[in-house]
Amino acid sequence: MGDKLNKTQMDLQKLSFQSREDTITMDSLKEANSELETELVSVKQQLLEVKMSARETSAVLDEKDRKKQERMRRCLQDLISGQHLFRQRAQNARDIGPSRVNACCDRHWRGVAS
Repeated sequence: MGDKLNKTQMDLQKLSFQSREDTITMDSLKEANSELETELVSVKQQLLEVKMSARETSAVLDEKDRKKQERMRRCLQDLISGQHLFRQRAQNARDIGPSRVNACCDRHWRGVAS
């Protein structure tokens, strides 16, 4: 019976020791989990900031692209308008006749040379 009592006491000490180890392990895991949760919140915040920055950058690039397209459209309109004006002047010169154009140019150049 004394042997059984000693064995039971040893088992009890083993269980007590195991329980303390488990408690220490649990506390360690809780602390690590808390640190990881804090890090996760920080990473989520950084990700949100990066997304917002990317949206702002995208909006700026879209605006620049829109302005560029508008400038190109205006340039093309000016070019087309200039060609149209050139055609009109050429037609007017043909309508007036070469002699009157030459006379007009001669008067202009005499005034510039003076």
